[in-house]
Amino acid sequence: MDTEITADTPTVLVGVRAARDRRLLVEWLSGSHDVVVLDGHDSLDDPFDAAIVDGQTYQTYRDSLDQARAGEYLPSLLVSRRDVSDLPPSVWRCVDDVIETPIRQQELEARIDGLLAHRRRFVELRRRNETIAALHDATQRMNDTADPERVCAIAVDAAVTVLNRPIATIWTPDESGTNLSPLAQTGPRPTATETASISADEGCPRWNAFVEGETRELDNSKPIPSTGLDGADRQRELVVPLDEFGLLTVGSTRARPFDDNEVYGAELLAAASASALDRAEREQMLAKTSSQMEFFNSIIRHDVLNAMLVIQARAETLSEQLEDDEYRQYAETIEKWSDDVVGVVQRVKSVVDTLTGDGTVDVEPIDLGPILEGELASVRSAYPVVDVEASAPAETTVLANELLSEVFANILRNTVVHNDPDGLSITVTVEKQGDCATVSIADTGTGIPDDEKDTIFRRGETGHAKSTGSGFGLFFVDTMVEAYGGRVRVEDNDPSGAVFVVRLPLANE
Repeated sequence: MDTEITADTPTVLVGVRAARDRRLLVEWLSGSHDVVVLDGHDSLDDPFDAAIVDGQTYQTYRDSLDQARAGEYLPSLLVSRRDVSDLPPSVWRCVDDVIETPIRQQELEARIDGLLAHRRRFVELRRRNETIAALHDATQRMNDTADPERVCAIAVDAAVTVLNRPIATIWTPDESGTNLSPLAQTGPRPTATETASISADEGCPRWNAFVEGETRELDNSKPIPSTGLDGADRQRELVVPLDEFGLLTVGSTRARPFDDNEVYGAELLAAASASALDRAEREQMLAKTSSQMEFFNSIIRHDVLNAMLVIQARAETLSEQLEDDEYRQYAETIEKWSDDVVGVVQRVKSVVDTLTGDGTVDVEPIDLGPILEGELASVRSAYPVVDVEASAPAETTVLANELLSEVFANILRNTVVHNDPDGLSITVTVEKQGDCATVSIADTGTGIPDDEKDTIFRRGETGHAKSTGSGFGLFFVDTMVEAYGGRVRVEDNDPSGAVFVVRLPLANE
């Protein structure tokens, strides 16, 4: 039995055997309530929101009333010829209120209104809980797909279920951005005389809701510019924006306005739908980007790298065979640059492999000491004016791969290249903290502005205003450290400069 209050006029069940009392109750209540009269031969199959019964009727229908009230709040008012104070306590476990005879109209209406107010609050709370549960289920299903059309189909089905309205549509912008077309819909399809779009028209309330980002309720008994699914039988319509993704419209063939709970549910559904559409769009872009990166990875792996290895080999041969010092120097220059290009290609390939794979790389235990000593020795050799200090616990073994040396080489190279080497100091410290090793590379340079600390690890960023580099180095650092299961960040050094902090997982020693 459907016992939910679905209209502005609630239904009151009257089961009073005294003919005069029954007639008065029906007369008094009929003006503002739907009244169902229960006599000795009726069952309780019809829905109701509250019941007025006398003691004999209650005893006759007690099992049916208890069954109807199971899991529901259906208030009952007992009509009693006895003083309320004389009633046994068991009565109050069965009914919600008692009214003594003779019944006065004003008192009756106040009692019934109070019981129905409790009933409405119960129904509203239950509906809100059901709405949240249904929206949670729909959100999970939307998050399980990367297909925008499937997201919208789930959303309109949820709108019909949650709001109990028969017509729902999601409208999305076309390429021109001047029209909204239905991507998913329930209810009747457009007729030949209807236009299946919402156009950029200042007089169109749906378009205005999209542009202004405001929820609107439309009364279609008034003239409204037509759209593809807005037939004359659609009496009420709720229009909810989906951010830049379009509109959710929910319609009803009844004139009953949308209540606060329905608007609340529609706006929650719209927010979840917009979030799912945004995620689906990003996943599709990521899939496309990954496909492109895999293509370029194959070119780097097979074409560019192989070609550079051939150039490198020929340059080595020339430098060994040429007797003329000038030409031999040219060959050695070609060989040096070939080595650099091969190194860059290998780093790029490693990053692409990581980004286009499952986000993991094969790691093994690596001792940090020799890695850092080797890279610091390179800095001392290339930049004798830079003061380099280091301290590290013996045998600090982390999980990484053969590119770990390149990670620290890129940080050190970034530090030296983007600062004045004269008077520059670099201090490297290693600490074991729990299950991680923390490597801090501090310099006394010009530092990195606060608003760039979170962006310098992006592709194309260096964090230095005077930089002319590509910014690939720190992007490579961040990508590889994250692939190792670690984190990298940059902080201010005291009194000046920057500190690159690299956390790496320790190997089981």
